[in-house]
Amino acid sequence: MVSGCIQLLAGLRPPLIGAWAVVASMVLGAVATWAQESKPLPHPPNAVQVLAFETKKVMHEVGEPVTFLCTLQVSNATPSLIPTQGELVSPPLRVEVWDEHGLNEPVKMVEARLDKAAREPVSLELVWQPSTGLFGHQAHLRVFDSAGRELAQAHTLYEVADGRWQHLMRFAAMGGHLAAGEHLGEDDLRRIVRAMRDAHLNTLELFAWMPEPHDFTPETPLWKSAYYRRDKDARISAENIIRLGRLLHENGMKLVAYNETSVLEPSVSIPGQDAEAYKVYYRHGDGRLELQAPYKTSGQCFQPNSLKVADLFAREMAESVRRFDWDGILMDSATQAFYATANGHDAKGNRLTDLTPGQVGERYVGTARKAVHAV
Repeated sequence: MVSGCIQLLAGLRPPLIGAWAVVASMVLGAVATWAQESKPLPHPPNAVQVLAFETKKVMHEVGEPVTFLCTLQVSNATPSLIPTQGELVSPPLRVEVWDEHGLNEPVKMVEARLDKAAREPVSLELVWQPSTGLFGHQAHLRVFDSAGRELAQAHTLYEVADGRWQHLMRFAAMGGHLAAGEHLGEDDLRRIVRAMRDAHLNTLELFAWMPEPHDFTPETPLWKSAYYRRDKDARISAENIIRLGRLLHENGMKLVAYNETSVLEPSVSIPGQDAEAYKVYYRHGDGRLELQAPYKTSGQCFQPNSLKVADLFAREMAESVRRFDWDGILMDSATQAFYATANGHDAKGNRLTDLTPGQVGERYVGTARKAVHAV
């Protein structure tokens, strides 16, 4: 029986040897083929960190070049296989910036090549001539190595406007004593602008900055806000308003002044003139006339006749723009004032005007715009 088993195994041996020979031949052939056709494996990828990516300015005019500021840190640099003059170089990196606007497909705007493995962060400026696509854009930064592997990404926002930038506002509002107080230095003002950029804001509205609700041409270099007069509240600095505006403009951002369009103090703003002509009376159903919301404690007139004060407002606004270089004005209660004028009466019960509220507003704002554009 044992002999029979030995004979059986002996009989199987030649076929097994033949099978292994076939397998070995296939493997060796495959290895030889791979060795002939394969290419060197790509180098290990570098580690790339995007330290900063943003546009030099936030808002751009149509056709104005957009400058992208990019800072990269490249580490784990691999020496190139190409002989050099003793310099350590990394396999080249390709830096691309893509633009996404509306529902359009992303478009590659600009690219750059980075060859050397810098020991310190590398800063790049990439300039692109934008299309006429208005409103918001999102830019995508993408970093690739020579093997096509994407190593890093970053994103930022910017706007393109045709002059009507007010339609693009994403604004922050700050009190004058906080954003332009006399205690603030250059670094403090820069931190305000930096915080706005990090939040992708593009406009700062300065409110509660006037010494009186009606006064937006202060004569003194320092003053207390009409609404923040406590001892602990900082005085507002005219110089800091100007410096803050310059920093915002350097970043392509806007500075907007808050204004109580609907407040007037005749004894201050209109010396020697009878205040009665500037007042608006509301007629009740029973025929009684009531002065439109006066400030009884201060004597200021709330909701004055917009048509009567239009020229005064225009002169004051133009002077304020000349001093502080405002980009715009937020007109509080303006619509309410225009309605009050269009529907109002004088002390004798006569209608002030036949104009509609919209026409009153158009004349009021148009007069101011004309005066400001002349500055």
